[in-house]
Amino acid sequence: MALLPSMKPASGRGCDNWQGPGPYLDLGEAPITELAAELKLGSGLDTARSIFEWLLAHIRYTAYSPSDKGALQALRMRQGDCTEFAHLATALARAAGLPARTVGGYVLDHDAIVKPGDYHDWAELWVDGRWLILDAQRREFDADAQAYIRFRYYSKHGDGTLGSHHRWRTLGQLQVAWQ
Repeated sequence: MALLPSMKPASGRGCDNWQGPGPYLDLGEAPITELAAELKLGSGLDTARSIFEWLLAHIRYTAYSPSDKGALQALRMRQGDCTEFAHLATALARAAGLPARTVGGYVLDHDAIVKPGDYHDWAELWVDGRWLILDAQRREFDADAQAYIRFRYYSKHGDGTLGSHHRWRTLGQLQVAWQ
């Protein structure tokens, strides 16, 4: 895996799990590392904003696809669904030295009935001691974390309780409430 020479390991809140290679990130590929080098700016927040703006300007949203294609495919084709946006954002952030993770779940701005078809992926970047939501497909930078309900983290250490199955059938009603 090629990383930028100025990368320093992050610390705190489990960041070690969110650096280096991971599923669908293609970190050893030159196009990923070269673009990350161009987008890396002085601070973590500036780098995160640079990645977000590049994705908005260069990646076109396509309809949902049932297969994950990965960061390199999204970069080469300049298109993808929410999953490709999230993988590419995560890959660029990690290659630029920011711990990052691809997350799957739901985005609820208010009361809603959750349907399996509403499932969504986004990226979270460790910036200034906190996880910052970068959701380029929905055009959200530093979005309200309470609106994002996490069901899955893509990880080389396993994907959590849902495993690699992030599409499922509901057999009743799901209710989520903040008290």
